[in-house]
Amino acid sequence: MDEIPQDEIAKVGRSIVAHIAPQELLLYRMHSQEFFEDPARALLPPKEREDALGFGAGDAVQLVTPLVLLALNEVVRAIGAEVMRQLGEGARAGVRALILRLFGKPEQGAVELSPEELKRVYEVAHEVALANAGSDPALARRIADEISAALGSKAVPGRTSPLPMG
Repeated sequence: MDEIPQDEIAKVGRSIVAHIAPQELLLYRMHSQEFFEDPARALLPPKEREDALGFGAGDAVQLVTPLVLLALNEVVRAIGAEVMRQLGEGARAGVRALILRLFGKPEQGAVELSPEELKRVYEVAHEVALANAGSDPALARRIADEISAALGSKAVPGRTSPLPMG
């Protein structure tokens, strides 16, 4: 799938970051724009990239925002690739419509993923987050849990409210 709906990924990503790292919400827009412009740079440790505020965040800070957005991007790619495999190359417009419905666009309704599809969403999100979260497997699990909850119909233990999806 060539075109990933960045506006929808950013919206869902913001809700997930609000649960995992609310301290990043103040700069969420800046970090998400940076991610969509150059994902590889956005994933670099803060010390290795220039800081927009003019001062460094230190070695110990791992931004959650680019990890969440990367994992969401890869989940969308995996879902799109699976649908394309099942339906054939002539289904590009249908895949985009399905992805938008998955993100709950009101004019198109929402799509409910099967338990197997939600398991695949978790696996993709966890794999991507784990590969990029440094030495923090708990953060990778939390990102995968939150993405699965955002795209599924079941609540994550400890969550106090559902994510806004539309």
